Amino acid sequence: MKVQSIQERPGRPKPYLVRWTVGGKAFSEGFPTKTQADDLRSRLVIAARDHARWNSKTGYPKAWDASSDLDVAGWCKQYVEQEWTTLTPNSRRSLVESLTLLIDRAASTRAPILTPEQRKQISVWLVPGSDSLAAPLAKWVARWSLSLDELEKSELYRIEKLLRLGVDRKTALSSRTANRHCSTAKRCLTEALAAGALSELEWPEAQSSGAKRTATKRVSWDDTKAINRGQLRTIADAMPNKQPASFMYRVMTIIAGEAGLRPGEVVALNAEDIHFASEGWGHITVMRAWKAAGIYSDADPIGTTKTAVSRTVPMSLWLASELKMWIEMSERFSGPLFLTNGKRPQQSNWTRALKRACTKVNVEPISPYALRHSYASRLSLSGMDPASAAARMGHSVEVYFRCYVKPVGDQTDAGNALLEEMEGWEEN
Repeated sequence: MKVQSIQERPGRPKPYLVRWTVGGKAFSEGFPTKTQADDLRSRLVIAARDHARWNSKTGYPKAWDASSDLDVAGWCKQYVEQEWTTLTPNSRRSLVESLTLLIDRAASTRAPILTPEQRKQISVWLVPGSDSLAAPLAKWVARWSLSLDELEKSELYRIEKLLRLGVDRKTALSSRTANRHCSTAKRCLTEALAAGALSELEWPEAQSSGAKRTATKRVSWDDTKAINRGQLRTIADAMPNKQPASFMYRVMTIIAGEAGLRPGEVVALNAEDIHFASEGWGHITVMRAWKAAGIYSDADPIGTTKTAVSRTVPMSLWLASELKMWIEMSERFSGPLFLTNGKRPQQSNWTRALKRACTKVNVEPISPYALRHSYASRLSLSGMDPASAAARMGHSVEVYFRCYVKPVGDQTDAGNALLEEMEGWEEN
């Protein structure tokens, strides 16, 4: 990888051109100001110095490729592209075989079982450079493939058991083959956790012969904790630094923590989705999400929300103030609200900025998706009607409680006080 000096082209809309090569292939990107061009060139030089792995299609480090609200099939496709060049032919075949099985088994319990021909099509699709899935199978994936944030403990146990069965879902595979499929699936999802596309992973522990399966250890987001609003403010205030994008990530963090939007929904916001009120609270219209799934293209991968349903989320006075400030600062009065170098911001960069700020203020590092969990938990703690709270999250009441609500700090004393206030409560 080689970075060249910035080329100046007077008279053009973007007169400052950054040029670099990856594996002999030339890439370039133009900017209206020299500061923006210097920023990209510096980041490329740092990535090259740190021996980053490069995406041969985009020319950028693979670490810059973001993931947001991915389904299992989309993440498997991205993971194969990431690992492909480092594997031997036999390892590639093994990886595709195991992840094809994972896609087949990590589907809704109501999903039609894939035919041998459909599984073969998925295997071909997973190989980098392949064509997109045929319409019927693409429709199956879009409808039935579980999203990464749906991989709760119970789902992972179900998937792990299915990975140990043959195509008939009845005959047990050999221990060696089953363990290979399970270890590959776990490695793939662990990488999603590291990339910030998955907020937690409770993969079943290996079961020794004759022994009962023990409780799994949490890998990431601690289910017993959620940040409160004061911590959110502290983290947000610690995010701005000399990097211009840090202010953008600050506002994105406040939106996720103060309105509970999914990371992909934050990234996909347009200025027209923000509705300020002359008095009191305004609201945000949530109707789209960023669906980048590892298929590299110049097209903006914007689709519907995860549930394919639009919703309206109230906007607090603090959030409204921050958004007004951002719109005026960035002059984004229409179109995409958040862009960096002319493209949608990458969740991996947002995750790193958020975790740095958490560390700076001595808060356990969290992911952008965990901000949504914290918002849901604060709604519950406020005493809001569960149906209204679930509507803000864009989910049913059952999913709201099962997947999102966590304790906010130590509520032992508050709980004790409620019990003491109950009618007829007497101390023994």
